[in-house]
Amino acid sequence: MISKGYTLYKTYTLQYGSVVGIIASRIRFTCVILFTLFLSTISGYAQNKHLTDSLQAMLKTMPEDTNKVEVLRLLFNEYRYSDHEQARIIAQKELSLSLKLKYTLGEASAYRHLGISHAHKGKSVQAIEYYLKAIPLYEKIHESFFVGACFNNIGSVYIDLKEWDKAQKNLFKAINIWKPLSDGPEGTSIALSNLGDIYLEQKQYERALKMYEQSLEIAQQLKLSWLIAGTQTSIGNVYIRQQEYTKATNYLTKALVIAEQNHSNSILTQIYYYRSEISLASNQLQNALDQAFKALAFTKKTKSSRWQVKCYKQLAHIFTLQENYKQGVHFQDLYISLNDSLNNVQQALQIEKLQYNYQLEKKDLINQSLLKDKKLKEEEFDRNKTRRRFILGLLLIFIATTVFYRITYKRQKRMNQTMALQQQEIEAQNEEIRSQNDQISIQREDLTKANAALNKLFSIIAHDLRAPFRSIEGTITLFEEELLDAQEMQIVVQKLGAQVHKSSELLDKLLLWSKSQLEGFQVNPKTFDLAEVIFRSTEILELQANQKKISITTQIEPSLKGYADPDMIETILRNLVSNAIKFCKENDTICIRAILKGSHISVSVHDTGQGIDEEVRKKILTPTSFYSTVGTSGEKGTGLGIHLCLEFLALNNGHLHIESIPGEGSIFTFTFPRERSKIHEASIC
Repeated sequence: MISKGYTLYKTYTLQYGSVVGIIASRIRFTCVILFTLFLSTISGYAQNKHLTDSLQAMLKTMPEDTNKVEVLRLLFNEYRYSDHEQARIIAQKELSLSLKLKYTLGEASAYRHLGISHAHKGKSVQAIEYYLKAIPLYEKIHESFFVGACFNNIGSVYIDLKEWDKAQKNLFKAINIWKPLSDGPEGTSIALSNLGDIYLEQKQYERALKMYEQSLEIAQQLKLSWLIAGTQTSIGNVYIRQQEYTKATNYLTKALVIAEQNHSNSILTQIYYYRSEISLASNQLQNALDQAFKALAFTKKTKSSRWQVKCYKQLAHIFTLQENYKQGVHFQDLYISLNDSLNNVQQALQIEKLQYNYQLEKKDLINQSLLKDKKLKEEEFDRNKTRRRFILGLLLIFIATTVFYRITYKRQKRMNQTMALQQQEIEAQNEEIRSQNDQISIQREDLTKANAALNKLFSIIAHDLRAPFRSIEGTITLFEEELLDAQEMQIVVQKLGAQVHKSSELLDKLLLWSKSQLEGFQVNPKTFDLAEVIFRSTEILELQANQKKISITTQIEPSLKGYADPDMIETILRNLVSNAIKFCKENDTICIRAILKGSHISVSVHDTGQGIDEEVRKKILTPTSFYSTVGTSGEKGTGLGIHLCLEFLALNNGHLHIESIPGEGSIFTFTFPRERSKIHEASIC
């Protein structure tokens, strides 16, 4: 079967590609030897005496390590076609060294090589056994391609035994393994071609054609010239069987070009033999004779006795038709002699097959005997189990009696232990009470600090609210008594308006804070456009900024949206910008930046004002502190604005961060979610 040749060629190519790399990278040899190895890999010839001698020389000087195993693998491929016995000896050495080194890949490869060697010698049972030993080793190291190769080779052995069902079963296993692999299509193409060989032998020509065509399609996609030529040759053979000689000639002509380019002697043997059959069918006797002689010449190169027999028989038949009886008798004698030898091999193969089937039946009988023994052992186990249960029951009764008598003794002891435990629990409770008292003391101190902060806040509010109203009262008196001229009146009105604005802001903050303390805030989160909120906040504060000649700019990412209560975010932003204006000098700048950071929106207010030192920063971020300082133009505050910002950010899953360098400016940054999150509706009591 040419399919078996396909399998070996694939393995050969893979081994050369990997081992040459190993030798080149790990072993120090002469440049001449390395160059020889490289050339032999490229050329693809299986028999190269110079390469064989070089590999033998390497083995004599190499230490016994995995590199030596790889060289043995190469050497096996040099002998596998020309000297089957020598190939078997090398494979046995490969196995011995791999077992010694515990080199799993080498061990699996050696078993596969021994399977190939025994298959060549017609020892089918041993071949299958070696393949079956290789499979679990390849599976252990996840070499799935070679697992499929072993099943494919087992299928080839069953083809030789004409065990078609078993052959198909193993070939389909190989295909299923190769399908998901990146280098699987080549193996799949080989297995499909082998299936085609099975259907051809069974004279199921349409099914054979289908398999060959699928194999050819894959081979053409992969540009595997040797496989393309072999499959085209097989298709040509099918068409000869169907007496469609024109189609057969077309396929054989295509295959001939490729086979000659690749020096594929075994394929060239078949092509010329099939061309001889076509010429003979067309009664072109001389051309048939020429083609048969060409086929015979290639059989001597490949040492294929099976094809030599075919060629001898074909030549004897053609010479007889030409009435050249002398040559006809000569080739008939050669045919009979070699065919008898092959028949002996075939008979040995049949005996091998019978022995194999006998061994299978013997194994089945052994398995049945083992199953019977297992059943008897299970019955004995059940009887022993019953006895053990009876003994266990008696033991439990004894234990229960012993326990009953010991319970009375231990009861008093347990009561004493219980009383001791109760005493310990009382002491633990006392300790817990002392701990709670300590916590109450800490809470009392916290409340005292909070009350002090509130008292301070109310004193600030009382002063800041009373002062503007006294100014308003004095201004009204001046209006009533008409003590001001028009210019003075305008100045007073402007100052009065500024005071009213500040008082209004203070009242707004006070009302918001009071509401939070009494009723709590209801958070109404939703998705909103951040640019609109920033615009509204800066528009309200534009007049205040213009009075100090402060420019406000914005840097906002396009279409930036967040998920929070937009009114609270606007209040937070307005307070932060108002504070920035308060602590900026004339001609300073304020920049509002908004960017997306992961799952949150980050809004920062940058100013070039007077800045804040570390101690003041800590006081500002303390929830119970209402800290405030005077602005650059004498503006006063209460600390309520930052306090409200902290509360609103907490309700919207946000955070406030302050960075500042005294004399250079400050950056107030707050964050809140970009999308819907676990924003809770909460009340602050």
